[in-house]
Amino acid sequence: MKLAPALLFVITVHHLHPSVQAKRLQIGGKDTGIFLYPYMAAIAFAQKLVGNGAIVAQRYILTSASAVAEPHDSLYKVQLGADAFKGPGDLYEVLTIYKHPQYIGWDYNIALLHLKDPIRYSDSVQPVIIADTFVSNLQVLLVSYGTHEDGTMHMREAIYTTSTGAECVDSLTKGLSKEIIIQEHGFCVQSPPGAEQGQWADDAGAPIVADGKLYGVFAFSEQEGKTNVGSIGKHGVQLTVGHERCPCIIVPLALLRARGWNQAESMMLPDHLLRLVLLQQRHTVVVVRDERVGRAAQMERAVFVLTIRQHRSIVDRFRVGRGDRNGLHRVTEHYLTAHLYQRYVVIPTHKLGMAEDALHLAQNEVTEASIYQYQFVVAITYARQLHGNGVILSKRWILSSASTFYRYSFTEYTVAVGAEDYQDKATWYQVEHGYKHPKYIGSDYNIAVVLIRGSIEYTSRVQPINLPTSNPDGVEAATMVSFGGSEEHRSHLREAKLVLTTDQSCIDQQADLQAKQFIWDGVGYCALPQPGTTNDLWHIATGAPIVADRVLYAVFAMHKASDHKRQEVATRIWHFKDWITTTTDVAWDY
Repeated sequence: MKLAPALLFVITVHHLHPSVQAKRLQIGGKDTGIFLYPYMAAIAFAQKLVGNGAIVAQRYILTSASAVAEPHDSLYKVQLGADAFKGPGDLYEVLTIYKHPQYIGWDYNIALLHLKDPIRYSDSVQPVIIADTFVSNLQVLLVSYGTHEDGTMHMREAIYTTSTGAECVDSLTKGLSKEIIIQEHGFCVQSPPGAEQGQWADDAGAPIVADGKLYGVFAFSEQEGKTNVGSIGKHGVQLTVGHERCPCIIVPLALLRARGWNQAESMMLPDHLLRLVLLQQRHTVVVVRDERVGRAAQMERAVFVLTIRQHRSIVDRFRVGRGDRNGLHRVTEHYLTAHLYQRYVVIPTHKLGMAEDALHLAQNEVTEASIYQYQFVVAITYARQLHGNGVILSKRWILSSASTFYRYSFTEYTVAVGAEDYQDKATWYQVEHGYKHPKYIGSDYNIAVVLIRGSIEYTSRVQPINLPTSNPDGVEAATMVSFGGSEEHRSHLREAKLVLTTDQSCIDQQADLQAKQFIWDGVGYCALPQPGTTNDLWHIATGAPIVADRVLYAVFAMHKASDHKRQEVATRIWHFKDWITTTTDVAWDY
C-alpha cells in the first residue's frame, strides 16, 4: 500500500459493536511485559495516563495527536521501561509536541513528542522498527497501558487482523472513516472470531505492531468504550506508518558553519516522520546522508530543508555569493521542478560554504538599526531564543502578532527591551498574561497583546509607540523593524524599507485566498519592498512593527509564497483599535 505524500503518518479510527454498554477500559487481550515491547511509552498529563506511544528516535516518541490534546506541552511526561503505568521505569519531560498540521480532530491524527533529554537505551528501552510496507490480512498486536477490565494499567496486548477491502469500508458508519480507507490512508483491524475486545480514550497512541515492526497507532473510536466481537464486518481502522525511509541528521546551521559535525544532534527518523517536525519549524537545516557513506564528516552530499509555519514547506531562494553559480542553480532548478513536495535541494558537500553564504533565513538586503531611533521595538523570546517581535504600547502592554505565540503558553515567554542586540544589555520582563484576537485561528486576525510582570521603565532607549490617528489605505514610505537578520547576527536590530498597500494589483498577486480576503476586509496590508529593493521577510520577523514617522500602522503577520516575491501580509492596526483599547489600558486618541 502506498501512502499519499500529503499524509505521511498514522491515525486510527475504531468501529465497534453498537449493542454493548460503554466501559472506561480496554477489553480483551492479555498482560505482557516491557522486555517484549521495549519501545513502549506511557504518556501522562498531570500524572494521569492519557495515551501511549512508541520510541522512534533517541528524543522522539510517536503517538496520536488526540492523545496529547492539552495545550501545555511542558506538562506532559513520558514513562519508559515499565511493565505498568506508574511502575518502576524512567520519566522524561516533554520539550515540544509536533501535531500534524492538518489534524483537526479526525484524519491526520498523529504527533511526535520531542523530549528534553536523550533517552537512555537499555534492554527494556529501545526504538521500534517502522514498517515500510503494508500487508493486508496481517495479524497484528495492539499494545497499550490503558485501563482494562481488571482495573489496572498493566501493559496489555490484543490480537487483530488487518484489511483494506470493500468489506472493511462497508463496516464503517462515518463518511470520514470510510474516506480514510478509500484514500489509502489507513487499514481496518478485525478481532479474532469470538474475541470480545474494545478500547477507550487512554488507549490513544497505542502501537500496532507485527514481527517487531510498527504499522500504526490507535487514535480514537467511532463509538468510544464499546466492545467489538470478532466477526465479519466488525472492524477498526489504522493508518500505516510505513513509507520510504530516509536516514537523516538535523544539524543547526550554526554547527554547519563551524563544521561541528560530531557535536550535532542526530535524529534518525524516517523521512515522512522527519517532515512532521519540519512542517512546524520556522527554519531548519537538514543534512541527509546515505548510510553507506559513513560518518557525517565524510558525507558526499547534503540536503538543505527550509520550512515555514502554517503547513507550508518551501525551498528557499538561493543567492550565490561565490563559487560555481551554474552548478548550484542546476541542482536547485531540478529539485524545485521535479521534487518540490519533498522540500529539499541537494548540494554537493564541497559547495557547503557557498550554500551557507547563500542562505538568507530572515531579512535580506536590510541594514542594522539603532535602538535610539526605534525605542519602541522589543524582542519576544522563549528560553532566551528569538520567537518574534513586538512593540511597546504602555508600561505594561506589548503588541505583537498572535503567530508569535503559536507554540507555548503566554507565561513561558519573556520580553527584551532597550537594546540593539537583545542578548546584550537588554532589560528582561516575564509575560504575565496574553490575549490573542478571539477570531484568530491561524492566519486572519493575526494580532495579540501581552501583559508583562512589573512595569517598563522609560529611558532614552525605551519608549512607547505612537498609534495612528487615521486609517490610510497605503503607506508609501514605511519601515519594518525587527530583531534578526543574517544567521550570524540574528539577535541584532535591523530595518527594512517597505510599501504598505491595499490596491487590487497587490491583491491579485496573492496566491492564497485567505491572504486576499485579509486585505479585502481591511484587516491587512500587502507589505511590498520599495522600488529597487528586494527584502525577503522571513517568519522570524513575525510581530515586527511597521512604522512611518514613528507611528505604528501594521505588524508583520505572514508570508504566503514560495519565492518571497510580493506575497507578504501585515496586520492593519487601525482595524483593531477598539479591541486593543478594551483589552488593555492603552488610551488611543482617534
